[in-house]
Amino acid sequence: MKFEIIDKSTFQVKINTSYKRINKENQTNIIKELLLLIKKRYAIDIYGFYEVNIYTYNNLFTIMLFKRINRDDSFYNTIDLKIINHSKELDIIIDDFILKNTKNIYKICEHYYIKNLNLHY
Repeated sequence: MKFEIIDKSTFQVKINTSYKRINKENQTNIIKELLLLIKKRYAIDIYGFYEVNIYTYNNLFTIMLFKRINRDDSFYNTIDLKIINHSKELDIIIDDFILKNTKNIYKICEHYYIKNLNLHY
């Protein structure tokens, strides 16, 4: 899992499917678990209403973009989520020839980068 703060109201979480596999049935529970983990690990106040944009690529990884929507009705550090699933095509680049020819998903998940990743920020 990789956590990155983009600005005051936006942050991004990248997850390899070897860590957590997110689908539409379990995505709400996994997102809540991840937010609690981020609150504990990084001591960040996460509360309010968040729009969560989810991008998944071929069972390799998931990118979640959290954008806080200012609302005045959030009391007692509650978290509300609006989840949006996207099917945007991403260009994955794997530099190592040996990794390109392997079927081992766990090796590929650790050695890639995304060309021109421009989601919503």
